[in-house]
Amino acid sequence: MIKAVLLTLTLSMCLSAEASLSPLRIAIPGAVRFSRQDPLRGALQASLFTGFSTATIARRQIYHAQYDSVDLRKEAYYELTDIHETSSYRRITYFNDLLAEEYSLERERRRYYNYALWAGGVFAWSLFDGIAVEQNLFDDRSTPREPRRALRLSLIPFLGLGQLYNGESYKAGFVWTTQIGCAFSAIQLGAASRDAEDAMKRVHAHGEYDNLTEREKEEFTSFWEDRYDRAQRERTMFLWYGVVAYLYGVFDAYIDAHLSNFNTPFSLVPSWNSSPEIALIIPF
Repeated sequence: MIKAVLLTLTLSMCLSAEASLSPLRIAIPGAVRFSRQDPLRGALQASLFTGFSTATIARRQIYHAQYDSVDLRKEAYYELTDIHETSSYRRITYFNDLLAEEYSLERERRRYYNYALWAGGVFAWSLFDGIAVEQNLFDDRSTPREPRRALRLSLIPFLGLGQLYNGESYKAGFVWTTQIGCAFSAIQLGAASRDAEDAMKRVHAHGEYDNLTEREKEEFTSFWEDRYDRAQRERTMFLWYGVVAYLYGVFDAYIDAHLSNFNTPFSLVPSWNSSPEIALIIPF
């Protein structure tokens, strides 16, 4: 993954040096920001896109590898059901293992879709930001922004309207990518917890389940409760991440609107101009 990130960063920086490659530069995450001497923001876009894209490819390969494993597990279980001497515990163990394989396969499919959405979100963010910068869509900074209006717009989730009102295409893309990504991840993990709950019910409904001892019943119940609890914890974690991303969008839009009244721009990003200068730079 590190090699892929370095390759993307190198490609972005190379394309940023050629003015004639503007259309291609827009399509490469981070390249436009590198061309505008904003390497920190460009590096963030390039590294995030490469990381999520690499994870998407890896998860897709894992998913297809597990798909074959589930088929083999099904064959083993159906062969076992034809053996009448097999104990109830062994039958349910094989049935539980089959459900576990199916659950794991579904989790990998959701992880694959999840990483793909994050990669697509970062690409859309970079593409929108690149077009906005190249076409100077939000270049008018002479008009002060109204903080209350920026606040009201930012209260609408998933759109980054407060940042767009302030003329911040980069921040707008960041806001909608993180908010939509966290919401989608939480939804996927909620579905995973329901899958674990359904699998536990299927084990309990098995014809041999009543023949088990209480200790054996607890073993299978705990197996699925652990997976349910883990999915619920991860879901809650992404919900909190989404809340943080939402609050960031609200406060950032409000503060940026206040700072629009200053004649001198503020930024925490270091200046990359060739001429020596002393400046107080603080962008939020």
